Amino acid sequence: MPIEKWSSEKVVEFIEECRKLGGTPMFRARVGGIPLKTDGEGNMALAVCWGTGSNGAKTVKSVLFTHIPDEDYRAILEEKGEWRIFLDKYGSRA
Repeated sequence: MPIEKWSSEKVVEFIEECRKLGGTPMFRARVGGIPLKTDGEGNMALAVCWGTGSNGAKTVKSVLFTHIPDEDYRAILEEKGEWRIFLDKYGSRA
């Protein structure tokens, strides 16, 4: 699984690739209710593209994002459909 430092470009790239294939991008910052966070890597979240890869379709690899700014990390923890928030905030590549 790729590990990427959080950047607007990388986040938008992941979201747009997932949406292009008909998937739903999701960011998960907790495992078993425990937030993913380390001293060295800061806030962390797993980005997954749900709904692709069936029937031999192309898939989008999950990404572990590190160094997530506190504001974006809160959105991941508290909001639903946070990928829309990130597209509004960071814009799109198109």
